[in-house]
Amino acid sequence: MKLSILIPQLPSRDSSRLLQELHTQAEDLPVEILCLKDDSNSGVKRNLLTKQAQGEYICFVDDDDRVSTNYLSSIIEALQTNPDLVTFNLEMNNGQKRETWKFCGAHDDRRLGLMLPNHLCVWKKSLAERVPWSPGLGTADDILWYETMSALCKRIDPPIQSVHIDKVLYHYIYSHLTTANQSYKKIEEAKEYFGRKLRAYLHGDRVVTDHGYNRVYNEIITVFTSTGIESISRKELQTLCVVAPWFTRKR
Repeated sequence: MKLSILIPQLPSRDSSRLLQELHTQAEDLPVEILCLKDDSNSGVKRNLLTKQAQGEYICFVDDDDRVSTNYLSSIIEALQTNPDLVTFNLEMNNGQKRETWKFCGAHDDRRLGLMLPNHLCVWKKSLAERVPWSPGLGTADDILWYETMSALCKRIDPPIQSVHIDKVLYHYIYSHLTTANQSYKKIEEAKEYFGRKLRAYLHGDRVVTDHGYNRVYNEIITVFTSTGIESISRKELQTLCVVAPWFTRKR
């Protein structure tokens, strides 16, 4: 079984150290590393990378983060049981303090060191591609994706099978100055976007996410899918969940 590591990269960012580390670890392992480097929105790049991936499993690595030296070997070992999802621990470094979070939380509660499994975890591609990345959001599109994915996983029968690696395999380097989607301006834009209370719907066997505009008056809703933007009748949609990210829940 092949694992695809997906890296959406900014043109201005030097990721040579990260890429060298991943290529060194991937030697003699069933791993491909795909990097998309352009100025497009992160959601656009994530959709394209997911579509291009040849692996049965995928996971994302941000271009300004680091991985542990046993990152790939630990993941490949965990994949031998053919799970739907592989989670692990993450260390967050914001320059002032370090915190360790586990991705296996039933709820996103970072005060308890728990997070819902997100795009940095390892997913079967057939499952991960059921939830599209919003091409119009950017900041916090990961929250829109993983909260929707969490709701979808609760509806799947039989339940998804997951394996947790109780080690820090990923090092998230956070700064509102250098983390592209975390500038104060970007966060304010995301708050306004999420303020429209975006909804995710189960449409047949796939998930679609609405655009957030003119939902109250329109019977035709513009939605995001993993392959692009479509217009769907409101009557066609079955409500899956209302996505409310952390900064709107605090209001």
